[in-house]
Amino acid sequence: MAPIYFFFIILVILEIILLVLIYLIFLFSRRIKKETGRVMDVGNDHHVKIFKKTDLDGLPVPVKKYLSFSLPEGQKYINKAKITQSGWFRTEDGKKWLPIKSIQYFNCTRPSFAWVANLKIRPMIWITARDLYYDQKGGLLVKLFSSITLSESSGKEIDISSLTRYLAEMVWFPTSLIPSKYLSWTPIDDSSSQAELKDGKNKARAIFKFDMEGKIKEIYSDERYRRRKGKYYRESWRGFLKNYIRINGINIPSKIEAEWTSKKGTFKYIKLALDKVEYD
Repeated sequence: MAPIYFFFIILVILEIILLVLIYLIFLFSRRIKKETGRVMDVGNDHHVKIFKKTDLDGLPVPVKKYLSFSLPEGQKYINKAKITQSGWFRTEDGKKWLPIKSIQYFNCTRPSFAWVANLKIRPMIWITARDLYYDQKGGLLVKLFSSITLSESSGKEIDISSLTRYLAEMVWFPTSLIPSKYLSWTPIDDSSSQAELKDGKNKARAIFKFDMEGKIKEIYSDERYRRRKGKYYRESWRGFLKNYIRINGINIPSKIEAEWTSKKGTFKYIKLALDKVEYD
């Protein structure tokens, strides 16, 4: 009888663990739903505005050329965007590339986003990462099995890094790259310009590089922070944009690869492709 008794106890314990995991997944899912709801609520910032070529007056030449390429005359300004992505991610140079799937929610009227990604480690083992910028605060949360917290980060470094990420990803809703109370452009030369994004006390800057057709091909910033061994270090970040496609009349890059550069060298860490883009 003893072996049967111990087997029964083990079975009960496993069922309890499973129920706890299911409950924790439910709580995390509810948290994500609440956070994305806040991000996507345009509130009083909602507006109906139509793009006109005169909106580009006074802009640096490569920026004007890019926005003319990206946006058709009469395009409605985008208020919200939901983008589904898939690709590959790795945590360190030399390590295996792992498959990743994600959904990203953008508020395009004021800087805020939520990115929820699932990284498959092995069969039946996954990590969920949530990157958030809302109300001038950034936050990164990583959970095993979408339930067990592995790390949670916040602070000034995260605020700036998240805002800089938002700036780089505005290429997916380019009406937001037209100058506004948040965004301004500074000319550099015939193929590059610097964008500055202000949100309260937070400020992000990045250099955008353009090709002869007017497409943005590269984005560079030295103001993002990378976490290594529990500490944050300011490092150079580059994003490479490829394969432009037309979505609802708007030309956007459908692929991005990104890398960090430090004294130790260059580390490419992510390769993403857009699977679905929804605008409102």
